[in-house]
Amino acid sequence: MMKESSISPIPSDFEQIKKQNESGSEYWTSRDLCITLGYSTYQKFTRTINKSIAIANHKGLNTADHFNHTVEMVK
Repeated sequence: MMKESSISPIPSDFEQIKKQNESGSEYWTSRDLCITLGYSTYQKFTRTINKSIAIANHKGLNTADHFNHTVEMVK
């Protein structure tokens, strides 16, 4: 029987798609999140992103701290 301490934890879906920038900050791309969250198309997910940005603005949050608009070529 294996010791419990020798079993490696299985990373969550979000841990598997997490990225890290040069300064060590963690982030997730919307394209990766779209797939992980089960959206059928990216266009449908962009509506969710836009709603999230609107809610953050309404709550007085600086959206630049939470949403980074980038353009990435689709492969």
